[in-house]
Amino acid sequence: MRRLLLLAMLALASPGLAETIVVRPDLTFQGSKPYRDAVEAHVGDTLRIDLPSRAGTGYSWAATLEGDALRPGRSETHAATRPGGTQRMIQTFSAATAGTARITFVYTRPWETGQEPAGTATFDVTVRAAPAAPPPAAAP
Repeated sequence: MRRLLLLAMLALASPGLAETIVVRPDLTFQGSKPYRDAVEAHVGDTLRIDLPSRAGTGYSWAATLEGDALRPGRSETHAATRPGGTQRMIQTFSAATAGTARITFVYTRPWETGQEPAGTATFDVTVRAAPAAPPPAAAP
């Protein structure tokens, strides 16, 4: 009974663990600094961006979104497996409407104003209408 209660609490406390986001391989990015890419997506697609950071340094990735074709989605951080190790920040974006957008990530210490970022990652995204479904095959 205790184990079942614990599993239920974990499932409720972390709904993202149970949720699977389907992302086309060409819309999944594992980047580092400097990184720049231009991609084309369709309305309804999800982009997944996975950026590394060094645990314990105070640096973090911050995103700026220009344009209205994308909507921010889920954001999560995966902790480093050892002190000072690499942790990962994962951010998703949904292609909401046809148009263009630019996502710019900067890797900074938030309290250090006026400093150049230690890293950047920029994604220019063109969102097109979802492709039409193929017509059903005719019966023989």
